[in-house]
Amino acid sequence: MINKVVRVAALSASMLMASSLSQAGLVGNDAIDRSTSDTWSNFVLGLTTEVFTSAGTVTNWNIFSNNQGTLGMLLLRNTGGSNYSVVGADFETVAAGYNSFSFTPDTGSANVLAGDILGLFIGTAKVDFDFNGADSVSWCGNSGCIANSSTQLAVGETVGLTGGPQGRVYSANVSVPEPGSLALLGLGLAGLGAIRRKKS
Repeated sequence: MINKVVRVAALSASMLMASSLSQAGLVGNDAIDRSTSDTWSNFVLGLTTEVFTSAGTVTNWNIFSNNQGTLGMLLLRNTGGSNYSVVGADFETVAAGYNSFSFTPDTGSANVLAGDILGLFIGTAKVDFDFNGADSVSWCGNSGCIANSSTQLAVGETVGLTGGPQGRVYSANVSVPEPGSLALLGLGLAGLGAIRRKKS
């Protein structure tokens, strides 16, 4: 009876920690259907108010697209003024509607520092957004920001984010689990494993 109680408690703790982990370190906005989407293709958009507050590793990203096509989630680092360097980028073919991906960089890494921001490569798919939001966004005004189906942004490439509107909310976000949450989840899973081994 005691073993059963311990097993249930360990399972509950693991589920609680997993739930907490999924909410930890979310940067961006809810990936939901919104009122409009971009009309341009093959350009870089910087979500300049979606800032990472601490160092970490991006594990996954979510996005709501108006149509099927190509998109990229970018991790950008300020190198002075309006210039940002590509830290990591994951390019995917998305479906219309909600999409969720593990962040597996095609270039660079998934590691971010405090002060890095989110960016989007808007290819042939269009990310949904609302006008009545608090985010500031900027887009790239130099040749390094335009790509085609055979050219993708490389790690370390500098993009100049200039201009752009205030008050947009794009349906895109990434998760950066907190190290403490990962450790707790690991302990919970290890406890469940120990209980299973003892039982057998």
